[in-house]
Amino acid sequence: MQVGDLVELSASAKKLIWTKRYLDKIGIIISMKYYNWIEVKWCGNAHQPRVMKEMFTRSNLKYAKVKKE
Repeated sequence: MQVGDLVELSASAKKLIWTKRYLDKIGIIISMKYYNWIEVKWCGNAHQPRVMKEMFTRSNLKYAKVKKE
C-alpha cells in the first residue's frame, strides 16, 4: 500500500467495536508511519457526511473495490 491508495476495512477489522463508524466507507491513505501504521482519511456518506482521520494497522485495511455502473 502507498500514499494515495483507496482502502476499506478488512474482514477482521469489521469485527472490532471501535471500527463500526468506518463500515461501508472508503478512505484514502494520507501518510504512513513506519510500515505497519497507516493514517487514513475517511469520506462520509449520506448519514454521516463529515470527514474523519484515523490510524490503522496494515492488517485492518484492504484495497477498495470500485464499483462500475
